[in-house]
Amino acid sequence: MKKILINATAAKNSGALTILKDFINFLYPMKSKEYEFHLLTTVALFEETPNIKVHKLTTQNWLQRIKWDFILLEKWCLQNNIMPDLLISFQNTCTRFTHKTLKDIPQLVYYHQPLPLIKYKWNILQKTERTMFLYAHFYGFFVNKNNKHAHYVVQLPNIKEKLLQKFKNIKENSVTIIKPNPPFIPIEEYLPFTEFKNDIVLFYPATLLTYKNHLIIVKSIAKLINEKPEIKNTLKVIFTIDQNNTIYKTIRQQELENNILCIGAIDYKIVLKYYATSSALLFPSKIETFGLPLTEATVFGIPIIAASLPYAKEVLDGYKNVLFCDPDSIQEWYDAIKEICIKPIKKTPIKQNNINTWNKIYNLITDKLIRK
Repeated sequence: MKKILINATAAKNSGALTILKDFINFLYPMKSKEYEFHLLTTVALFEETPNIKVHKLTTQNWLQRIKWDFILLEKWCLQNNIMPDLLISFQNTCTRFTHKTLKDIPQLVYYHQPLPLIKYKWNILQKTERTMFLYAHFYGFFVNKNNKHAHYVVQLPNIKEKLLQKFKNIKENSVTIIKPNPPFIPIEEYLPFTEFKNDIVLFYPATLLTYKNHLIIVKSIAKLINEKPEIKNTLKVIFTIDQNNTIYKTIRQQELENNILCIGAIDYKIVLKYYATSSALLFPSKIETFGLPLTEATVFGIPIIAASLPYAKEVLDGYKNVLFCDPDSIQEWYDAIKEICIKPIKKTPIKQNNINTWNKIYNLITDKLIRK
């Protein structure tokens, strides 16, 4: 039985963990006699099956993670007598193998880290942006190492283009574009919140990172309410951030705390109820590999106001209820939001299907990549 190692020690939360869980859930029903998967993880979320062996490791910080990929994973394989026929990395990077039994192992990297690929001016004096600066400027060094036997999967054409531009030693035929699974959501199970039944609700589910660009929404809403004060009593903008930050201070300074609600992180099922409630999704983020809320919103058929950037245009290709705005233009966001408020657009849910794009990755693994 061939062994496939899944290196995912850095997938501890947020989108990285969502991607990993989705892949493992795809593998669970399989009862293959050909392949045995060994999952290396630092979270206690996964169950073992006859085909999936779970190896729970201690949580790693940044430096430990580097040491793991460059030295310790190889030692772990030798100590546990696990000689994989393929390594799948959910770390965005390859693993360094030097031992004679390991050095030629093919590797598949699921690449979903946009920061090294995008030009952005970071403020290294701010703690949160300092971390992003390190990702943007030093993470690429590790992406570009140990990739002699690597194949990459990316989510969108523009990510492939940027990856090849950034890393000249990655060949075009070593990168495959496979869009993430479109989420299948039983929308009839998610009814709108009754407390908002007389309101215009605009929803932006995003963490508090500078490039998520919450501030453009705040400024646009301030301009809108100043020029259309009659909207003040019915307009609600929902941010999934808490109130302990500079964005909320700006909201209070503009006296918008009754219009822009910072509700903190919420459960996924509550996110879906907000889609059902909302008049539109706002998505001004400047940096994304995919932007999952964009596809989730299309399932509910709600209008979308999105940043006029390649990732959003590729994800929303063919979706009619969308307005694109310059992510830095207060006037464009003001105009788009005003249009939604004055003349709400009818919701038109898309037809869903059960396509599972992990099948494409599985076929790539079994047909082309695994060591024969």
